[in-house]
Amino acid sequence: MRNMRSLKAGLILPALILLLLAFSVIYPAWGQQAKASSAITANTYDKYLKPCSCYGGTLKLAMPSAVTTLNWWVAGTDWDLIPLEMIYDRPLRIINGSPTWEVATSLEYSEDYKVLTMKIREGIKFHDGVELTAEDVAFTINVLANRSWPYYHGYFTSVDRAEAVDKYTVKIYFKNPDAGFILNALPVMNIMPKHIWEPLLQTYGDQLAKYSPKPEELVGSGPFKFVEHVSGQYVRFVANKDYWMGRPCIDELILVIITDANVAVLAIQNGEVDAFLWGVDPAVAKTLETYPNIKIHARLSESFRHWGLLTTVWPLNISKFRLALSYAVDREVLVNDVLLGYGMVGSPGVVGPFGYCAPWYNPNVEKLVYYDPKKAAQILDEIGFTDKNGDGWRDGPRGEPVVIEIYSPTPGYDPVRARVAELLKEFLANIPGGGIKAEVYYYEWATLWPMIREGKVMTWLLGSGWSADISWLYTRFHCPPGGSSNWAKYCNPEVDKMLEELRSSFNETRRKELAWKIQEILALEAPVVNLYYQAFPTPYRTDKFENWFITPSDTLSNRINMLRLSLKSSLCPTPITTPKPTPTTTPSPTTSAAPTTQPTTSPTPPPTPSSTPSPTPTTSVGGPDYTLAVVAAVLVVVVVAIVLLVLRRR
Repeated sequence: MRNMRSLKAGLILPALILLLLAFSVIYPAWGQQAKASSAITANTYDKYLKPCSCYGGTLKLAMPSAVTTLNWWVAGTDWDLIPLEMIYDRPLRIINGSPTWEVATSLEYSEDYKVLTMKIREGIKFHDGVELTAEDVAFTINVLANRSWPYYHGYFTSVDRAEAVDKYTVKIYFKNPDAGFILNALPVMNIMPKHIWEPLLQTYGDQLAKYSPKPEELVGSGPFKFVEHVSGQYVRFVANKDYWMGRPCIDELILVIITDANVAVLAIQNGEVDAFLWGVDPAVAKTLETYPNIKIHARLSESFRHWGLLTTVWPLNISKFRLALSYAVDREVLVNDVLLGYGMVGSPGVVGPFGYCAPWYNPNVEKLVYYDPKKAAQILDEIGFTDKNGDGWRDGPRGEPVVIEIYSPTPGYDPVRARVAELLKEFLANIPGGGIKAEVYYYEWATLWPMIREGKVMTWLLGSGWSADISWLYTRFHCPPGGSSNWAKYCNPEVDKMLEELRSSFNETRRKELAWKIQEILALEAPVVNLYYQAFPTPYRTDKFENWFITPSDTLSNRINMLRLSLKSSLCPTPITTPKPTPTTTPSPTTSAAPTTQPTTSPTPPPTPSSTPSPTPTTSVGGPDYTLAVVAAVLVVVVVAIVLLVLRRR
């Protein structure tokens, strides 16, 4: 018996030791894997880039509006941002709907999501030869976070500060967690050279918002170097032959300003420009499709084309009045008769059912607000807006005259919006029991855009883009100054609280609940009347340059086109063998890319607008790998079984 007890003790003790060893080895490894789940994954440029088959040529792209500023901090319209995009690099970029590493090589959150660590590439040089370091990244973030006048300030209001830990590491500290920061802020953030802009900031302070940089100050680390800007005519660049990702295939890029869409179409037809970066009239697009050397890229824009309402002026400060306007608009007519099918009816809750927004879209809002002029009349009657003098037009509750001013770009710049403005006027006039009088005003876009931003117009027609994470709603609809792009000046404390939680929460279920509720409120309070989601038919020529990178979600001026558009071999002055570009793959496990739709690099027919959703980007690696946990569990079972077997043989 004594020998049996000794045997049991001899077996149980090693078994317990084995159990402890198993957990001492496996548990830390499992914990490390769980912790690694806060690291971010993204694609690399290797996925998209081809070697150049030819160096040379001048690419000419037409833009429909003059450049109003080359000061990136305050640039907000596409026609200011596109020229600047050629000069600068970003931490990461959204390509074909997915995040792609650019200057950053890794991103990892702390456990409480209040610190984000960014590693950047070594050896990147600005155009003047100065190395891009963590100091430049931290400087850019701090200006965006601490100054209220930068255009993208709204994406950085959650940031407390950024610090350069070492030459290639940045730590970003948040006041509160920001679930949308990586997908919304970093892909639009050009990295500005600290050695140029810090002295300017010290000299001018907040007046830097009005500063026009000198040519020698337009220095970035991007694929093109700025040469000159002739106001109202063109912006010219030359290839950065020392670009860290490999020089562009073309030698020169010229952005030609053509403010009349009809003239731009003739320039495309005659081969004077290689592409037009703005949508042409849908009827004209049908004609251009018949030309053998012209293709149409009908990209369904990730933006909501809306009728903006300044909510601080009477009678637009009355939410029910705005709701009546929304009921009066026939969105189907706009899509079918004006867009000719190049688009989709806009959701009254703003968020669209495609692209980045698809997972967040609330279909129930379509049942809340729809085309119903009788409903519009009923609401107006209830709030006292009736025809009091029998002239056919509704007056205010006290007999005040009511005239809605609608501001639109000129027909030459955007014939679609010009026609929509006239139709809105008709819709209001046709409200039963008395119409709402409206007047339409046309302005050049370069003039109208500042008027919208400064709150100087009553209503306007505008397209506002959304970002990859749903917290973009914060910048558009939070009460200013938090809502830095809230041109309607809309304020609702209940919505503000929900928007703040939407941005700070990393719980996807809760975030979806919030997003759905916010859409319902926006539909019923109508700070904007969302009209449609537009597919812009943008023409480009295929007889001179090849390797067009065409995807459902990227514009013609996307970074891949700018790097790899190449003269056709028959036009190449001296065909050469191009060395492969510097690999951009990061040797870290955090850069493993989730599969995405493989883009085409050759021209394709224009896609059907309603069926071109872009992949929804993700910034999470997912849960930890449970393989080691399973192994540990198996060992525990084995050890327990041994112990039970020994005890049973007593």
